[in-house]
Formats: sequence, structure tokens, C-alpha cells
Amino acid sequence: EDPRLIEALTAFVRLPERRVVLLGGHFDGVARSCPRFVAWRRVWSHAVDALRPADDGVQLPTVLLADRNIAVQVFDRVHWLGRVLVGEPGVHRLGDEIDAFAQRSEPTFGVRTLGL
Repeated sequence: EDPRLIEALTAFVRLPERRVVLLGGHFDGVARSCPRFVAWRRVWSHAVDALRPADDGVQLPTVLLADRNIAVQVFDRVHWLGRVLVGEPGVHRLGDEIDAFAQRSEPTFGVRTLGL
């Protein structure tokens, strides 16, 4: 919800061929607690995908992958312990792993909520 993050995301998706891919089990918490991000996503929906695994039993990694050059990987979700990888083969491995998850995923977290 930090306006600086929204500005940084805007600058990122304005660059050629840039995409933001969110991969998660569910996005209910994001919709409730991040209204600025949800509003931003409506504007930039052509550059932002939200996916969830088709198989609910899949354990997703907690990873932020930026441009396939930098990755932040969280090992302990309770204490937020992890590591940062920069330009290492591990970043490419994580990118391949995320791509594999994305290929076995389906769209979720609609940009607009339909109601009756």
C-alpha cells in the first residue's frame, strides 16, 4: 500500500515487454488489505496476471523474482528468513521453477468483481 511501491510498479510496467505475474493460492487478503494495489491493477491489468495452481495441493515457494537477475527467496514464513540471490545460477533455477508453476496454473483474482 506504499505509494512509492505503486509508483515503482508503474515505472516497471511502462517499460517495453514488462509483466507482473502474481502466483498464489488465493488473493482474498490482497483484495481486502491493499486497495491501492487493487485500483492500480485495474489500470494496468493488461500487464498484470494473477494465477493460482490448478492443483490445490501444490506447495508454492515464497519468491520475488525480478528480471531474472535478482531473487528474494523466503524459507521461513513465520520469521521471514530467507536469502537474496543476484545474477547467480540459482536465480535462473528459481525462474524456471516459477515458469513451471505458472504453466500449470489458471487465472484468478479478477480485475473487476461481478455481482448480481
